[in-house]
Amino acid sequence: MFNLERKNPVVLIKTSILLIVVIFIVSYGFYQARNIIAKPQIEITGPKDGSVFTKSFIEIDGKTKNINFISLNDRPIFVTEDGTFKEQLLLLPGYNIMKFYAKDKFGREVVKTLELMYKEQNKEGTTTPATTSTMSTSTQKVSTSTEKSKK
Repeated sequence: MFNLERKNPVVLIKTSILLIVVIFIVSYGFYQARNIIAKPQIEITGPKDGSVFTKSFIEIDGKTKNINFISLNDRPIFVTEDGTFKEQLLLLPGYNIMKFYAKDKFGREVVKTLELMYKEQNKEGTTTPATTSTMSTSTQKVSTSTEKSKK
C-alpha cells in the first residue's frame, strides 16, 4: 500500500511530526474537556453518613465539582471558588435526613442524602433514646342542626 523505500526522508519526517502534533492537540483537548464532560459531584467530608450526635448544633462540610447551583434541604448554599462548603445546622431530636441537590450548567443533576441521628442528653449526662412522634387522629360524630331538627 505505502512504499516507504521510495519516499523522500524529509517528507517522512514532516508527516511524522505533523501526526505527533495532531495526536497531542486532540489528547490535550480531551484532557481539558474532562471537567465539562463529567457530571456534577458532591462529596460530604464531615460528618459521616449515619453519625450519632449528642449535641444538636453541627457543621456539615464538603467539596463539589462541576456545579452551577447547590442546595441543602431546598435552601441554596454558598460554595467557595475551590468548591468547598460549610453549613451549620441544628438537628431535631431523632432521625434527620439532609438532602443535597446540585445542578451543572448543562442541566445535569445529582442528589445526595446524609442521614444523621441526634440523641438528647438528660440532666445526668446520659443519652435518652430517640423518640419518634406519631400523630393520632380521632373521629368524633358531630351533630348538625338539621339532625337535631329531624328528631
